[in-house]
Amino acid sequence: MCKRNLAPPRTRGARPYRQPQPHTDPRNRNPAPRVQAEPCAEGGARKEGTEMNRQKLWSANYVLLLMYNLCHSLGFYITMVVFTGYCSETFGLAPGVASLSVTVYVLAAIAARLLLGKQLDRWGLKTSLVIGFVGNLICFLLFFLPMSFPALIAVRAVHGVAMAIQSGSVSAAVVLFIPSDRSGEGIGYFSMMTALATGVGPLISISVINAFGSYTPLFVFMAVIAALPAIALAFVRIPQLPQRAEGDRESREERGLSSMIQVSILPITFVLFLVFLAYSSVVTYVVSYAGELGLSDAVSFFFVVYSAVGFIFRPIVGKRVDRKGENSVIYACFASLAVAFVLLAFVNSAPMLIIAAAFTGFGVSITQSIMQTIMARDTPKHELGRANSTFFTSMDLGLGIGPMLVGAFMPVLGFGTSYLFLAFIGPIAAALYYFMHGRKQEGKALQEA
Repeated sequence: MCKRNLAPPRTRGARPYRQPQPHTDPRNRNPAPRVQAEPCAEGGARKEGTEMNRQKLWSANYVLLLMYNLCHSLGFYITMVVFTGYCSETFGLAPGVASLSVTVYVLAAIAARLLLGKQLDRWGLKTSLVIGFVGNLICFLLFFLPMSFPALIAVRAVHGVAMAIQSGSVSAAVVLFIPSDRSGEGIGYFSMMTALATGVGPLISISVINAFGSYTPLFVFMAVIAALPAIALAFVRIPQLPQRAEGDRESREERGLSSMIQVSILPITFVLFLVFLAYSSVVTYVVSYAGELGLSDAVSFFFVVYSAVGFIFRPIVGKRVDRKGENSVIYACFASLAVAFVLLAFVNSAPMLIIAAAFTGFGVSITQSIMQTIMARDTPKHELGRANSTFFTSMDLGLGIGPMLVGAFMPVLGFGTSYLFLAFIGPIAAALYYFMHGRKQEGKALQEA
């Protein structure tokens, strides 16, 4: 209990003793102890206790949103792996045509992020989470119905929209429960769920199909995973953020593209776009490259190692970002990316391929986590929905454009030479980051020092 500096009560008279104010009593030579009584106004809690409460990270709402993100991410990575094969076997299509089920899904997600990013802020994050959850679950249940390939493509388009709403709203909502002085750590644990899904999702899909020889059990599993976020939605409590008035100056000035994207984070999202453009060449071609080198068995562990590095290092790096700032780690990530592509260019053994996977995981996964921390920290709370949509759109564009761009010159240069050229993206990204964001942070650090 907080003790107040109270003078002893008077023994005479009915009127209670009133403590004199420090600034009105010139005879008071030591007013400081009286001022210390102010923190007791709220139920007797000390100021130090209030600060400790603000630093709490593992709240019930935070944990529920981690669960929501894990289930959502598992569904995403499972479907990304299996749908081309499913369409090929079900409809007898060539792989190039069957891959439309993935392409349409990604393009619909990109369009939804651009068009609905600001709308998430207007709907409210809890409403957006519910809309994304319902849309995602319905699409998974529709996969059990017999349908034509065009009908399936239509379902996949709706599925991509639902996925974009889910990822944008849950990423914006979780920021509300992360203390500002632990933003790197909080985002690290949150994105760790995505890293876990990156490795576990493909492993589950391949294991279930190999065990049952059918896609139906996998669809049952995906429907169950899609339904689990209902638990989080039933108990999570998300505050309604104040909305900017429609008639204010900033609202009137937001027209066209500026109303769909968060302009303030474009510098870091452009750097992230380059990183994922390079990473897309790994996702698309590393299996074929390993087969050409006779390393087909080893490549099956590539993405497991990649996700394990992200899973282990994201919370560790997040704590360092909170203490030392993003510049203390981000340049090591860009260097790791360059090393990864050099190793891929000259790989000739299974251990070397696995080491390349570890460097790729640190260069890509940790960069994404740090950039997400910067975005969440520097964006006003009422604009988080649009900011998250802009953030994930840059990643989707990199993953979508990269295979076409790299694939244009890879048949001429070959896998090894192509990966060697892509190693230059590491230093290019580092230079762009420094001029667009990093040097500003150095200036702030010098001012604070």
